[in-house]
Order: sequence, then C-alpha cells, then structure tokens
Amino acid sequence: MTDMYLSVSLEAKHDFDTDAVTRRLGVEPTQIRKLGTPMHPGHDALYKYNSWEWDTGHISADDAGELIAQAAAMFQSRATVMRELADEYGGKWAIVLDGYVHSGDAPTVLLPPDFVEFCAAIGAIFQYVIDISYDYSSEGGADRGTAEDRPDTHRG
Repeated sequence: MTDMYLSVSLEAKHDFDTDAVTRRLGVEPTQIRKLGTPMHPGHDALYKYNSWEWDTGHISADDAGELIAQAAAMFQSRATVMRELADEYGGKWAIVLDGYVHSGDAPTVLLPPDFVEFCAAIGAIFQYVIDISYDYSSEGGADRGTAEDRPDTHRG
C-alpha cells in the first residue's frame, strides 16, 4: 500500500503576494513558505524560495488517479489565471505527486491527456517522488547478503 498526496504550488526565488494568489484563484492554500524562514522549528535550514501551495491531503491507494482527478477538478478551470500569476510574479507552477510505498508495488500513474495539456498551459513542472520501503526481516534481519542477492538492487 502507498501513502501519497499531490500538491500544486506557485514557487519563486523572491517574495510575492500570496494573499493575491489566494484571492485570484479563489482557493485557500494548505501551506505558504517564505524565503528565509526556517524549514522546521529549531533547525537552521531556511527556505530558499517562496511558495503558495495547495495539496490533496494524504491517502492510501495503489493508483494516483484519484489525486490527479482532485487537482484537475480544483485547477483546470483556473489555468488562465494560473499562467497570469506565474508571469506576473516571475514564478513557476510545480505539480508534485509524492508517496511512500509500505508494501507492494509503486502506484500506477497514468496522466490523462487533458491533465497533461493543463500542465503545459500553466507552464508547470511535474515531479513524481516515490520512496520505497523494503522489509529485510523476512530474509534474516541485518544480514542482507550481497547486492546481487537483494531484490531491491537496481542496475542501470
């Protein structure tokens, strides 16, 4: 099973009016990141960009179709405004499908043609990030053998 979410964000390496993005899109963000603010409380790492972000929230599924459909329903009709915002603020839209595979295979990702056209219309990048967990306990714990013995070894 895979836990995953999909986010849609406007990102720029300089400050921009995130409240104006919210007003013009008519969509409340799930997160705002500000240049120079800490990534995590108590840590020194700082954000190197600003972003306005909306996400689907996490779901457990083996197919990303539901997440893509949620994002499409929320944003496809707003493509013109999204492109205008990116141009005005010198930013870039990013659509990220992020997940963590606990067991089984990585989720199926089929991008419908109209969603691909939407991504192109707003000048978005699409990123697919999947982390895969492998349980070695059934193979004798810490002694995992050689790389050739492990099924998780990927060769190019």
